[in-house]
Amino acid sequence: MDAPQTAGDWFFSSSAASSTASFGPPESEAIFGLSCNFGSRAITLIQEGEARGPVPMTIRTETTDQTLTAQPTGTELPAISVTLNPRDPILDAMALSKGRFAVQTQGLPALYIPAWPEITRVIEDCR
Repeated sequence: MDAPQTAGDWFFSSSAASSTASFGPPESEAIFGLSCNFGSRAITLIQEGEARGPVPMTIRTETTDQTLTAQPTGTELPAISVTLNPRDPILDAMALSKGRFAVQTQGLPALYIPAWPEITRVIEDCR
């Protein structure tokens, strides 16, 4: 909770197939995001960065910590992702954290991200 917030803002977007909350500096690629796929009713957490294989991604919130296994996305922009059930308790913990939550992924810089309403909007879209 004492670490300085990672620079950036949340941006929300929606289409017929998904809704997305992206965090990062204005007018640049997102460094972290959540996306709800309406068809599969699944939420994907995505972090900018490279990995050669599965890596642990730890989400630290005010009330709980959870370590997930993220996979390289194989997309043009290097990123890793993990897909969750929209009822996973870590999502509520992220949305309801006071101030911010941390994303610590092996081999990537730690992120300290504010818990803004865009997170809740994506989670609710998937429920």
